[in-house]
Order: sequence, then C-alpha cells, then structure tokens
Amino acid sequence: MKSELSGDLENCITALMMPRFEYDAKLLRDAMKGAGTDESILVEILCSRTNDEIEQIKEKYNEVYERDLESDLLSETSGCFEKLLQSQCNAGREEGYDDNSVEEDAVALYEAGEAELGTNESKLMSILCQRSYQHLRRVFRKYEELSENPIETAIENEVSGNLKDGLLAIIAFAKYPPTFFADRLHNAMHGAGTDEDALTRIIVSRAEIDLANVKYVYTQKYEKTLGDALEGEVSGDFKKILKVLIGEAEEEYEFED
Repeated sequence: MKSELSGDLENCITALMMPRFEYDAKLLRDAMKGAGTDESILVEILCSRTNDEIEQIKEKYNEVYERDLESDLLSETSGCFEKLLQSQCNAGREEGYDDNSVEEDAVALYEAGEAELGTNESKLMSILCQRSYQHLRRVFRKYEELSENPIETAIENEVSGNLKDGLLAIIAFAKYPPTFFADRLHNAMHGAGTDEDALTRIIVSRAEIDLANVKYVYTQKYEKTLGDALEGEVSGDFKKILKVLIGEAEEEYEFED
C-alpha cells in the first residue's frame, strides 16, 4: 500500500491497517521523535484514553519501539505538564464514584483556583487526573453551584500553556467524550487551512468506538453534518475514504452519566 499511495490517502490507509493500540503508540512516538514535540497530540491521546487502553498502548509502544513511554514523556516535557502526562500514563484513574466526597472535591477545586490568590496546580491535578470520570461529572456540577461558573472558566483564568490544554481536555472528555472529539474535528477545519492529520487521527481512532455519537454532536453543535463540513476541506480519494468511514448521520447512542 505504501508503495502505491502517497500523502493524506497513504496516511489514512496506513492508519486503518494498523491495530488500534499500535496506531496510538505510533502517534505518540511520532509526536516526540526528532526536533520538537507535538504536545497537542500527547494531550489528545493520553487525556482521552481509559486505564485499560493506556496500559495496552504502553505495552505496544514498548513492543514496537523497544522504548518506555513514560521515560520518553519525561524526557520531552517538563514542569506541571510533565506531571500531568506522567499521571495519565500511569493509568491510575479511580473507578466508580463516591457521592460523599463530591462536595469535598468541588470545594478543593474551587479553593485551588479562583477562590484564592494564586493557583494550586498540584491540587487541581490530583483531582482531575485521579478521580473517575463519573465522579468528576458530579464534581463539576457541584462546582458550578459553588462558583456560579463552569470549571472550564477557572482553568482558563488560572492556568496557562500546555497544562491548561491538558486539564481542559480531561474536563471535556469527562463531561462527554463525543463532544471532545467533535470539537477537535471542528478545530481541524476551522479558520485558514485544514489539519488533515487530525482528521485522519480522530476519524480512524474513533471509527469503531463512538464515531456515531461524534457525528451527532457535531451536527447539533455546529449546525452542519460532519460529511458536509468535510466537503469544502478535503478532496479526491482522501475525502472519499473519510466519508465512507463516517457513513450516514445516525441517532445518538445513550450515554451513562
């Protein structure tokens, strides 16, 4: 296939032929090798995978590249952002939720951010990187009752740089994964130029998971179907294969809160 194809079509076909976790491992390796690091890809993958998925990505990363994912992350990042990615890579997110600690965690987030002068990044990360997604959704609702602002507002105002991007990604994914990916698809096509790599990465990686929901959210939020959005952004056989992957518009699946 690689000898017969080139460009975006080659990248898409190659991605489709790779096992799921090997593809994620490849994306992470490509984001770190050579000069510079693509932090946005590190955030997208490590902040949107479950514990089990991350463990399988780490195993495949070691198998294919004979390297340790955590060690590579530590060598390519620094500061609080490094700690966030290390926490995600450790795959230690809790399972289930405890209603008795929801208010306690909401207060802790509030006090770590907008309630005080200065920001306690470690406290923010200790909750956002360790609590289960089910628990975090309840915490976010309680937080909004305390603050009268969504948690995203506090992160936007109190945190900056790659750490801010990572925390916002965790929050968005915890709230509803399809919205997280719909937004990233929109950003890949919004403004000048199109990020074809992001389109391939997201559509291929979610095709057998929740792409139906991603399409539904995209239509509801951006008032056009994902297929229509692709029309003016990509062309040729690359467009054809993406449209085959996304298929027709579908009803939204149920999401357990």
